[in-house]
Amino acid sequence: MRVLIVGAGILGLLTARACALRGAAVTLLEQGPLPATGATSWDQHRIVRTLHPGQPHLTALAARAERHWRDLARGFSAPVYQRTGSLTALPPSAAQASGDLLTSQGLRHAHLPAAELHRRYPLIRWPDGLDGVHDPQAGVLLADQILLELTRELARTPGVTLLPGQTVTHVDADALHVITPGGRHSGDALVLTAGLGTRRLLPAEPSEERRQLLLYVTPPVAHRAAWATLPAVPAIGDADGSWLIPPVAHTALKLTSHAASWVEGTRPDVQPAYDRLVTQFAELIPGFTQAWVSGRRTCAYRIHPDRGTPVIRPLDAAGRACAVTACGGGAFKFAPLMADHLARRVLDAAPVPALFDPPPPTLPLEDSHAAPGH
Repeated sequence: MRVLIVGAGILGLLTARACALRGAAVTLLEQGPLPATGATSWDQHRIVRTLHPGQPHLTALAARAERHWRDLARGFSAPVYQRTGSLTALPPSAAQASGDLLTSQGLRHAHLPAAELHRRYPLIRWPDGLDGVHDPQAGVLLADQILLELTRELARTPGVTLLPGQTVTHVDADALHVITPGGRHSGDALVLTAGLGTRRLLPAEPSEERRQLLLYVTPPVAHRAAWATLPAVPAIGDADGSWLIPPVAHTALKLTSHAASWVEGTRPDVQPAYDRLVTQFAELIPGFTQAWVSGRRTCAYRIHPDRGTPVIRPLDAAGRACAVTACGGGAFKFAPLMADHLARRVLDAAPVPALFDPPPPTLPLEDSHAAPGH
């Protein structure tokens, strides 16, 4: 089968790889250069974390995704994944529940009472009254290096055609073709992984574009080695929802918070968000000052108004065309699972179960009408 893929961010690249591994001929179109340095997934690093407090299905999915990333990383020529573990600060009852959740999934963890959290990780001034949950099944992905490695791999894969500089202006899902200024591209299956550009191609799709300010920080020389050994911290536990990624493999320390995100078009000036982030982290990191900041970036992502998980939508009745219409800010970690899902969805005749919907609850044995042994 001939598969057209629009968009060469992390999801487009991994979907092209998954389709090629299943024997498909793949054409991957990207509006910019390759690797896609303008993609929302192009960045120094991203977290892949297992624990999603209160969400067993996402925790199980994330554990699968982390195993996929470790397998993928072994095949690359350069190191792209460092298993740092993750550290989540929560109220004691929530920390206990999160530990129970990890245990129920067969996953290891360590519950750190507040005093132990402060003693073991003094680089952060943890809010009072919080315990820590250390999840060793987590780490830091070197995002831009991964896009570079995947692009190189696909460039030498038989049956894969990479077409940079191709801006798609129209999509006909029923006819399975797209239009660019250079002409028409057709296939037997079509996958849209165009990130922010998906809304332009599918204007009726409900989604919300958001911006988030990220700070890239160089700690003082005396503390850099200690920062590099810190776990990824998806939740420091303060009211602003602050989180950070440690400076592994010569990257910068990345700092941000949920309070530093906004709906596109609602913030005319980024400077107040920058000032607030600097103030936040001056309270959270002993000795932190604006002089530590070596760079900043405003990233963009698209979310569904009613769902926090990525959204994959069919575009035709036959099931040969689909689009990722919203990813959210944390979809990078799920990309291997999403790519496999997309490949099976457009290449297989059989329906593919939804990826992010929790499975229906099983009936108690006494209420089940199944025959014995089934």
